Amino acid sequence: EHTRLAFAAMERMVRRILDHLRIEAGAVEPKREALAVNEVIASVVAQMEPVARLARVRIAAVQTSLRFTGDAH
Repeated sequence: EHTRLAFAAMERMVRRILDHLRIEAGAVEPKREALAVNEVIASVVAQMEPVARLARVRIAAVQTSLRFTGDAH
């Protein structure tokens, strides 16, 4: 289970690096939209929680009403 979670996390990281390189190369145009910080942080916590649990580390997010402009994908 630990190995599967580690590979899934690594796959997500590689996918994000490749997406960033495509944006930098101009191959993909980012779609800007208003995003809530809470939603982004909740997504990161949800993705990292299984790995943190295996490492016996507790992660949590503090609620905020902040928003920013970015690409949700």
